[in-house]
Amino acid sequence: MSRCAHRVLIAGAGVAGLEGLAALRSLAGERVDITLVAPTATFALRADAVTAPFGLGTPVEHDVATIAADHDARFVEDELSMIYREVGTATLRGGGALSYESLLVAVGAPVCDASTRRR
Repeated sequence: MSRCAHRVLIAGAGVAGLEGLAALRSLAGERVDITLVAPTATFALRADAVTAPFGLGTPVEHDVATIAADHDARFVEDELSMIYREVGTATLRGGGALSYESLLVAVGAPVCDASTRRR
């Protein structure tokens, strides 16, 4: 990676975050230094879960660190705590901070189950 590479932080490793990672690497190549932050180290396509109640299998889980490495990106398993846009810094819930020049927020929607739904 070039020392002058544009630093990009992608928050989220769902469909949007991973598609953003792949597109950015494909379009910008080595001109970007990408860090991917997500609270879990695995990705499973939620749409594939609809068949599970019928005994037709569960979604395949993919290792986010491997996907990031395949796209020459760094993976950090953590959650963003605060964004300081003015200085290009994001703090992590687990401690520490990451600097960036561009930020892609792709955190998706919360997953609800019967116990968390409003009646």
